[in-house]
Amino acid sequence: MRQASSGAPPSTAPPCAPPDFAPRRPRLVLPAGACDCHAHVLGPAQDYPFAAQRIYTPPDCVAGAYRHMLAATGVARAVLVQASVYGDDNRLLVDTLRSDPERLRGIAVGDWPHVMLRGTMPNEAELVDLLAHWLPDIAQRQQVLVDNPQALYGFGS
Repeated sequence: MRQASSGAPPSTAPPCAPPDFAPRRPRLVLPAGACDCHAHVLGPAQDYPFAAQRIYTPPDCVAGAYRHMLAATGVARAVLVQASVYGDDNRLLVDTLRSDPERLRGIAVGDWPHVMLRGTMPNEAELVDLLAHWLPDIAQRQQVLVDNPQALYGFGS
């Protein structure tokens, strides 16, 4: 693992919007074992510096805040994705995965493009509640949120 060099000037790596750090319980109750299959943890930046070559500059979104969001929304497991802002330095991803190996899996991605949302990030509960419309059938939700991630990422039953 190579250590990332510290920050690029904000003019070359614009800031991205932070998540809503006040997650709330969604109306939709997720099935037991539901999995968030794409999430990033970021920072603290002083401990895990960003690569100089990056396309955005995120705020700290530390593992504890992410776990708080999982608990608030009823998500039991997660697959963390290496954020491109770290280049090939995956220390944060590895450290976070080691902190909770039963519930977390990880994917190391090199220069994955990141879509930047302009404006305010939605509350995670709003996104969870959309699943009731996208996957109205309970069996489909079970397949997408629990069974597929369990098979793909080796979560226990």
